[in-house]
Amino acid sequence: MDKKELLREKAIDVFAQEGYHDTKVKMIAEESGVAVGTVYNYFSNKQEILNYIFAIELDNKIDFLTKVKKKDISLKDKLIMFLNHQFEHLGENPNLAAVLVQEIRMPRKHSLEAVESFFNKLPEIFAEMIDKSKKNREIRQVNSKLIANAIFQSIRSVAMMVVEDDGYNFSEAKQELINFFWLGLVK
Repeated sequence: MDKKELLREKAIDVFAQEGYHDTKVKMIAEESGVAVGTVYNYFSNKQEILNYIFAIELDNKIDFLTKVKKKDISLKDKLIMFLNHQFEHLGENPNLAAVLVQEIRMPRKHSLEAVESFFNKLPEIFAEMIDKSKKNREIRQVNSKLIANAIFQSIRSVAMMVVEDDGYNFSEAKQELINFFWLGLVK
């Protein structure tokens, strides 16, 4: 495995266990089995590591959503595909889910480029899908940008609830979100 990827994965584990604020670069180095200097060969500080974690997640989500957007299927099916992908990924990676949730609480706290992009670019893609569905008369006329942001914020909030509360699970949450979104959009 590439050292930068190893550091990212181990940083996710440490951030999830210790919290971003309490994590020291030395802790990430120890968890990775490398010297502290090795971490600094790849990242200037822990903010840059967090930024990299979000950059990778953003790239993965944009790649997936772009492929979904191109499919000739209903908006509902596109939302289902995205939620399946998102919640399965988080369910399989609980430490990553915990790190992302930590930033959900205060997304602008660190003013990191990838974090900002994560919160802006994904709703833009949702808005494009909504616009196409409006044009195809699949859904009622809505403010695409507003609804896209509402969808994205709902997904973020529900993911946070699932991660933080054992009373919820990703499967149930996904179904409830689909019903909620679709009932609000359908003609």
